[in-house]
Amino acid sequence: MTNDEICELFLHHYGHLHQLCMMEEECAELIQACTKVSRGMSIRNLIEEIGDVENMIMQMKYDIKHVYKANIDWEENRSKKLNSLVDAVKFVEKIKEARENEGENVCLSKERER
Repeated sequence: MTNDEICELFLHHYGHLHQLCMMEEECAELIQACTKVSRGMSIRNLIEEIGDVENMIMQMKYDIKHVYKANIDWEENRSKKLNSLVDAVKFVEKIKEARENEGENVCLSKERER
């Protein structure tokens, strides 16, 4: 079966609202798995939960297209979000660098005073 056929089967069998609730549940399980890994536990469960969430994302994209009739360019949407995050990180890095340089300048001026 193709991904679209699988998504259609689940949409028809379970319904959109049920799958939306499953998406919430799988995301919660992913969050819990992340917490456990941060406490030093195995990543096995994290890997499994990532797969579950990826499957639900695939289904939600299909549902959004077919239930809500929305035509979304997911790659463009993802790319815009990622670029926005990159810009934010670069901005913060510039501020950090400026503060570090400012701190060095303060130290140098104190050395000169001695």
